[in-house]
Amino acid sequence: MVKTEKFRMPVKDVMEKVRRLVHEGNIRRVCLIHQGKAIVDISLASATQASTTAGVFLPLTEAVATFATLVSECTIEVERVGEEAGPEAE
Repeated sequence: MVKTEKFRMPVKDVMEKVRRLVHEGNIRRVCLIHQGKAIVDISLASATQASTTAGVFLPLTEAVATFATLVSECTIEVERVGEEAGPEAE
């Protein structure tokens, strides 16, 4: 089962939110959206077992950091896999 969640927040909070989501390990895709357009779209499907390794997390954090320099607020869209969904969207 795949569930899509969206979180809208100031960009200063995005890095920590993405870090927490990836650390949970059941994330299949992370998409950063600004003004209705997907700016960063990263698939983590092959990395769910190794989500905390630098090989997976480093490229994601670099993309988020670059994105953060360009905008002030965004939406994070997350695809989760498995039966259990994460906490409700904030």
